[in-house]
Amino acid sequence: NHPELESKSINHVAFSADTKQCLTLGADPDYMMTLWNVEKAVKIMASLKLASPNGAELYKADFCPNDPTVICVTGFQVLRFFRVLEGGFRPVTLTIKREPQDYTCQCWL
Repeated sequence: NHPELESKSINHVAFSADTKQCLTLGADPDYMMTLWNVEKAVKIMASLKLASPNGAELYKADFCPNDPTVICVTGFQVLRFFRVLEGGFRPVTLTIKREPQDYTCQCWL
């Protein structure tokens, strides 16, 4: 059990390219996304309960390798982007038209 994650298990863990931050995605039903500063002392920098459309499963939350303030979350019919601003996660609006599908992972280009 991980009380700070509000979850009994963790779906995914990712580290920023500079290894100064860690991103965790808790499991259902809350899917708590938490950003940790792990450079000197472990400290929570931001957290957000992710709403999952129609109970869809969320699989991963990853850092952009070129910009650790950009996060991508993937899951069943879920492809969402966030920016870390002012101690919180802010959604990034996408204007891409796409068919719903099972996004098991993503690749940064």
